[in-house]
Amino acid sequence: MKQGVIDIPDWTRRIKLDVGMSYNGPMSQAWLTAEPDLLVFGFEPDPTSLASLLNPNNTKRLPGHGDLLEHRHLNHRAFVIPVALGSKTSEVDFYITEGGGCSSIYKPKENFRPVMQTVKVPLFPLCDFFDLLPWADLPRRNIDCIEYLKIDAQGNDLEIVKGLGDHIFKVACITLESESSTYHQCDGNNISAIIDYMVNHDFVMVKHPNTDDPTFINKRFGHLAEKIYIYQRG
Repeated sequence: MKQGVIDIPDWTRRIKLDVGMSYNGPMSQAWLTAEPDLLVFGFEPDPTSLASLLNPNNTKRLPGHGDLLEHRHLNHRAFVIPVALGSKTSEVDFYITEGGGCSSIYKPKENFRPVMQTVKVPLFPLCDFFDLLPWADLPRRNIDCIEYLKIDAQGNDLEIVKGLGDHIFKVACITLESESSTYHQCDGNNISAIIDYMVNHDFVMVKHPNTDDPTFINKRFGHLAEKIYIYQRG
């Protein structure tokens, strides 16, 4: 980073964001395999998942889990940022659940997985990251937007989108999950609220063949939608 701006390698022709990478970063790995000119920025606040992601001897825990993020990509084509995202700057409790994969800044309800550990993690709005991107320089690489933002934040997805502020208009495609019944105090992360917010910001909800969760296309970049590789499973 130079003078408060993130350096983007000259070979980069597209950028994707992976929010909630889990222990194995399977979405990032799928994207990087498909696109040799892709740069990924990932966000993962869970210290146990982060330790696995950064471990060169990381292993897949269950056969049904996606491919592991290859260690050779780290700090070259994929950069992992160890913070939670939301709509404000703060320090929050992070609840690490049994079995991993479902840890959250929201406490899980009693009929869900038990909490194994609670730690403090930093929370930032995604607009802070966008402010650091070299927007004036990106057009020379034919980069007019962040192609894809995938969010899997266990009940905090909509707050993360709200944290983009006006930068939301610089994202072509967004996938986020409605998960308001599993955790305490995240009732606002329901599908109706998500759709209303996205539609009010000129996004269109689509049924995408490569995503499991609700996916939205920015009308401003509709002409690019079919050219953007989108993948989100599990």
